[in-house]
Amino acid sequence: VSQSRYLGKSHSYGVSVNANIPFKNQFAFQVYTEVMTNIILSDLNGRSLDNRGTYWYIGPTMIWASDKGWGAELGGTYISRVVTGQFKTIGVGTARVGLSKKIMKGKGTIKLSCDDLFHTNRPGGDILGLGESTASWKSRFDTQVVAFSFTYRFSKGESLKARNAGGADMEKGPHIVTGN
Repeated sequence: VSQSRYLGKSHSYGVSVNANIPFKNQFAFQVYTEVMTNIILSDLNGRSLDNRGTYWYIGPTMIWASDKGWGAELGGTYISRVVTGQFKTIGVGTARVGLSKKIMKGKGTIKLSCDDLFHTNRPGGDILGLGESTASWKSRFDTQVVAFSFTYRFSKGESLKARNAGGADMEKGPHIVTGN
């Protein structure tokens, strides 16, 4: 049985980087990555638990947008083996792709996308600190998603900007209240 109660001492140390790199006018590369070390020390049911490890996460995305309203995205995520609490998970990754087109003079967008393209998002791992027993799990749920969407923008936000500017102007100056 895995334990959800207080596990003693937990320490995490790491570094992360988030970058957006535009290039070649119509392309951009976005990436978030982190490397983290987790250390979990506890007395669990009278037994010592020392679970420690370093993991790496990366989430890159390549974006393309044309002058003619077409757009495409290719991205994914990968996370290596992670230790947390009593658990040591396996590494998992996913890939996604999307294609979009602006329509209706740029006010509408249709998009077709697919997530977990290769059906690789299958988490699992080992449960530690069980004494003489061992336990592991592997998830087999369906994470592949194909979606078609339509969005419509009713305005470009000018009316909202005008309302906000009016309210800010009211706050700037003194107010004179007259009455009968």
